[in-house]
Amino acid sequence: MENNQQHTCGMPRDFTFHLLEQITNKFSKDRIIGYGGYGVVYKGVFNHGEEIAVKKLYNNHIGLEDDKQFKNECTNLMRLQHQNIIRLVGYCYEIKHKVMEYNGQYVYAGAEERALCFEYLQGGSLDKHLSDESSGLGWHTRYKIIKGICEGLHYLHNGSKDPIYHLDLKPANILLDKDMVPKIGDFGLSRLFDSTLTCTTKGIIGTPFHITNKFDVFSLGVIIIQVMTGCGGYLECGNMPRQEFIDLVHGNWEERLQVTNSSHTSHEIKTCIEIALRCVDSDPVKRPTIAEIVDELNKIDNAKRSLPDQDNLQTTHTKQQRNFGAADAEGAMIVQCTSTGTKDQEHRTLEQNVLEKDPSDTKYPRPQTSGTLERLRAMWAVVKPTFKAKFGGYEDGHLWWHDTARCQDGDLSISVVQANNLLEDQFFVESALSLGTVIGVFDGHGGPEASYFIHDHLLTNLREAASGPQGMTPDAIRKAFLATEQGFISLVSDQWETRPSLATMGSCCLVGIVQHRTLFIANLGDSRAVLGKVSPNGDLVAEQLCREHNVSDEGIRQELIAEHPDDPHIVLLKHNVWRVRGIMQVSRSIGDAYLKYAQYNKEPLHAKFRLRTPFSKPLLSANPDIVSHCIQPSDHFVIFASDGLWEFLSNQEAVAIVQKHQRAEGVARRLVKAALHGAARKRDMPYSDLRNIDRGVRRHFHDDITVIVLFFNHAVQTLSIRCPIPRRDVAFGSSWSGT
Repeated sequence: MENNQQHTCGMPRDFTFHLLEQITNKFSKDRIIGYGGYGVVYKGVFNHGEEIAVKKLYNNHIGLEDDKQFKNECTNLMRLQHQNIIRLVGYCYEIKHKVMEYNGQYVYAGAEERALCFEYLQGGSLDKHLSDESSGLGWHTRYKIIKGICEGLHYLHNGSKDPIYHLDLKPANILLDKDMVPKIGDFGLSRLFDSTLTCTTKGIIGTPFHITNKFDVFSLGVIIIQVMTGCGGYLECGNMPRQEFIDLVHGNWEERLQVTNSSHTSHEIKTCIEIALRCVDSDPVKRPTIAEIVDELNKIDNAKRSLPDQDNLQTTHTKQQRNFGAADAEGAMIVQCTSTGTKDQEHRTLEQNVLEKDPSDTKYPRPQTSGTLERLRAMWAVVKPTFKAKFGGYEDGHLWWHDTARCQDGDLSISVVQANNLLEDQFFVESALSLGTVIGVFDGHGGPEASYFIHDHLLTNLREAASGPQGMTPDAIRKAFLATEQGFISLVSDQWETRPSLATMGSCCLVGIVQHRTLFIANLGDSRAVLGKVSPNGDLVAEQLCREHNVSDEGIRQELIAEHPDDPHIVLLKHNVWRVRGIMQVSRSIGDAYLKYAQYNKEPLHAKFRLRTPFSKPLLSANPDIVSHCIQPSDHFVIFASDGLWEFLSNQEAVAIVQKHQRAEGVARRLVKAALHGAARKRDMPYSDLRNIDRGVRRHFHDDITVIVLFFNHAVQTLSIRCPIPRRDVAFGSSWSGT
């Protein structure tokens, strides 16, 4: 029997779909161990006890003509054999004929079932270990992880005739076995699909013309920094000179290791952090190759083997200390992004991160050296781009833009401008057949962590919530939002004693989803989605699709007052601006735990943030307003933008600009520039003078602005055009007009 055989060799295994159903308990939810852009990962257990990871691929992927091509690609992947590469043990490709419902009728049709099967690793993904600061991985374990990742990447780049570029290297794609040996996964999967459908590859814009191995090297540098310093370390390294950061990391590890330290260990630490910073250099030419990195690490190991036995005894001594409860000797060194508490409350504004036209676009903002677009550039990695790998961009001072990009539901134009000293916000765009086209704009405040967390988790939560038989619904979207909120609050709880400032960090969240010709809009905060459509008399008019949760609006204030009848201070006029408890203008967000839960409004939180008057129920909500809209032939485009745009442009003015310039003329950039001209006029200054004002100071003139314009392609053919829920079924209340 097939399920009684061991699958430890490198030969291709063609599993039946029936067998995979058996070992995953019919793909039971309790067997799910992860979600990816290509499919859901289940734990499979054979009768003899062997465990494998089964990635059941989403249907409707384009790019493979038949099962022969699919099997050939799987065979190519299975030829890769390396201790630091996750082993592909088999695959499944079947077409099952069954009765299906189509347009209200039952038809007999074929349904593809595809799966990839990998070795199962008990240690989980690297990001889980990094996020758990209390786990305190020792230096020798961390160095082993760093060295293993480097050797695995070296094998991908140089181990075969045709190099494999990972293009999505990140802690979540690195798994650990029971001995903490790292193994790189999710490599080369783009070879199984059409290059125009990049599912969840975050941050790959690329150079204007080609992809090089320096994409992966940049990502490797970020990972090394995170392994050495914790999740916040990469942000910290952007806020100080290079040598200062090296000295900080080296000094912190020296202090942690104390008597267990040796001269060789000290050299390892310094060399690793220096390698990492070279990897994330803004100039790809200056980044080392993976072969050079491995050679440098091998020299360290060779030198270690030649050391006297006395120096090598430090490793044994460290293990003994850890066994006797002295884990602090090699506890994790975490570089914290600390808050001094000096930022004035009334300046807790929504900030925004943007992107770069270089492989340094991973999901992490790069080190900030000169300061202007350094964080801004690297944030296109944050974009889970679903576009072609040659996707580029342009920049001019503090402004970044990409004039046009194709997705499955139409064309996109994107632009961002930086005003704040530290960019905190994120956005993503994904266009994959499993979910449709998903656009997110996340305006962070108080710090970058909340918006980063949303970016990293919301899409996964959306996919999970929509995996049921009803698919994407308002209830599924709401469930995903609330799961993201709960996840971030859990992070605040986990780090409360060591990093209470996380409780003051939050983010607005605007998401648009186009699926089966239905547009879903979900919103928390004061970003805005505006539809441009043709009216019955032939004019192009603006229709606002989402309500803004800003207490400057009388209706929002009255809503809050009604929800908090026993709180006379729920909204206060401070500095001529209405604010929740005199602190924040938005009434809904993800995060901001100190305004939602009383246990986070006390010490060790800085006194400046603690409210004098206690509260018994959350002051802010994480429950999004959600609308669904059936896309009509009269609907031309939707503008998604953070509040910085709407400070200077009305809905109709923005729609008129898009109408005038259309798809190929950089409309998102033109919208941003129109807002900047408005900011200059407001201060009676030439626009050229405003352009010369640097970040930080510029915030006194305008906010950061993110604009994404989606032009609908009405030629797209879909299986269904039904609108599951009428718009007004999920309206905001009798006072909301939607215009």
